Amino acid sequence: MPPSIGGWNFPSPDAHRWDVDNFSKALHAANRKARLIWTCLDYRHTFGSHLAQAGISLYKINALMGNSPDICQRHYAALVPESLGECVEFTQNFRNNIRTG
Repeated sequence: MPPSIGGWNFPSPDAHRWDVDNFSKALHAANRKARLIWTCLDYRHTFGSHLAQAGISLYKINALMGNSPDICQRHYAALVPESLGECVEFTQNFRNNIRTG
């Protein structure tokens, strides 16, 4: 991949070497302008919450967010729509087959 503006493949907004604080500085400025007090963690958790509420599997949320499966389940399992419960609810026919062997 050829270097982009400033000689960096993934430059900062002002075409310099990427600095981990570039994003936080830009976010802070945008939040101040919008009168928000959110942090990166707030946005991250909102992203995961929206995925869970949309019915995205916890496995996929885990992969997208880079969390461990335990962390993902702890934070987002309660947000999975109740309609997904039908996927694991056993039908009466299934229950009857278990009883009769």
